[in-house]
Amino acid sequence: AISYSSGIAVSVYANFGSTADNWERIIDMGNASQSDNILVARFGTTNNIVFQIYPNIGGSVFSCEATGSIPVNTWNHWALTYDPTTTTCRIFRDGRSLTVTTSGTPAVPRANVVRANGFIGKSNWADAAFEGAIADLAIYNRSLSTPEVLENMRLQTGATYTGGNTLNFDPNNYSTGATF
Repeated sequence: AISYSSGIAVSVYANFGSTADNWERIIDMGNASQSDNILVARFGTTNNIVFQIYPNIGGSVFSCEATGSIPVNTWNHWALTYDPTTTTCRIFRDGRSLTVTTSGTPAVPRANVVRANGFIGKSNWADAAFEGAIADLAIYNRSLSTPEVLENMRLQTGATYTGGNTLNFDPNNYSTGATF
C-alpha cells in the first residue's frame, strides 16, 4: 500500500476534449465509491477541475476546485498538490497557479490503505469515462513545490527554459520545442 499521509501530487498532460461529460476522471484511486478515494476530475458537467480526498466510508469529503479552468478541446499540463500538514491545496495549469476554493474538512489520506481500484480515465462510481486524452501522468506520495511542478511540465511536455520569469508556452504545440 502506498501511503499518501505526507501529501499527494498529480502531474498530468491532458486534453478533456469537447464534451463536458459528467464527473469524467483523470484518476480515481479507492475501494469502490466513497471509500478512501483520491480523485482528479471534472466537477460534474462544469469546466471546473477538482481534486478530492474521501475518508473511509462517511465523513466530510475534502475538495479543492479551480473554477472555469478546463478549456474546450485543448491540451494542458495540470499539477494538483496537497500538503496535509499545512492543509494547502494548489492547482496549476500550464505552470500557472490557479485560484482554488476548498470545502469539507482538510483531510489526511489514511496511511497504509490498499486502494484496490487505481483507475486512469475511469471512475469508481457509474460516471462517464474520460472523453479526452491523457499523454503523461505521474502521481507522488508528497506535495510538490512550484519549481518541481515547472520541471514536471518541462519533462512531460517537451518545453525548455529560456530564463527569466516569463512563461511563453503553447500547450497545443509542445512538440515543436515551446519555450518558457
